[in-house]
Amino acid sequence: MSNQLFLESDIDRNLDELDSFREHLLSYLIDNGMNPETASHFELCAYEVIANIIEHTPPFSGSTPLIHVTFSVDKETGILTINYHGPEFDLTKRPLPDIPSHFDKGLKRGLGIYIIHKLMEEIWYKHKDGNNRLTMKKSISES
Repeated sequence: MSNQLFLESDIDRNLDELDSFREHLLSYLIDNGMNPETASHFELCAYEVIANIIEHTPPFSGSTPLIHVTFSVDKETGILTINYHGPEFDLTKRPLPDIPSHFDKGLKRGLGIYIIHKLMEEIWYKHKDGNNRLTMKKSISES
């Protein structure tokens, strides 16, 4: 995998654009040498975060509605960063659901934060002046 790998994209807040971004991200990572399993982890986590932003986080009045996504490689670590304007929501401080209880209740949604915590090795969140930045890291060494 190249240490020069870099992808940057702005996504409108609509699910149709998210689907094409997912396909683009996954093929970009695989085409540039990332193993498909690791690439799918990044793609799924990006999807979970962006879908929740679209569904639950309107932008502040007067701010950009775009969601800015970057992916880069630092040595053997993939770094996915998602920036957007909106109310503060720190998923790193949310409790993870009890999985058996979640399914016993018949819930079919609400596992995105759990998935992100399980697939990524490190997660940081920062909120300042209406800007949210979520950074996720994962080793990309070949397995």
